[in-house]
This record gives sequence, C-alpha cells and structure tokens, in this order.
Amino acid sequence: MLGYVPLFFYYRGLRSTRAQVATFAELVWPLSAVALNWVPFGLGLTVTQLVAGGVLLAITAQAASPASVGGHKPLSGGARASAV
Repeated sequence: MLGYVPLFFYYRGLRSTRAQVATFAELVWPLSAVALNWVPFGLGLTVTQLVAGGVLLAITAQAASPASVGGHKPLSGGARASAV
C-alpha cells in the first residue's frame, strides 16, 4: 500500500511534464533505484545483473541509433519488395 502514494504523485507530476522529460524519467527510474539501494544500504548488483544491464543498454543504444530509427535501407535499383 505504501508504494501507491509515491507512484500517485509521480504519475500525477508526469501529466504536466514534457514528453522528452517524462521519457527520460521513465528510462532512468531503474538506474535511480539501483543507486538508491547501493549508496545508503550497500546493496550492489550481482555479476549476472550487471551483465544483463549491459545487454539491455547495448540493445537500447542499437535501437536508438540513427540507422535503426530511420527505417530500412532503400532497395537497390529502385525495385519494390514483393510479399513472400
């Protein structure tokens, strides 16, 4: 029950936040949770969690790269792709 109160205020605040800022806040939330557990409580991550986090960061970086965002490469010769 106690977790609902902060989430209520968090999502209430997102209603008046720009989309870019809200997206960044959502993406940084897991990192901030790790930092808040690590610094005051000394709860670090296991090797498996670090590797998984690295994989997720790499996939996110790949998905956000200009080549991925722009769509597909144009077909050579101006031909259109046919359905298989």
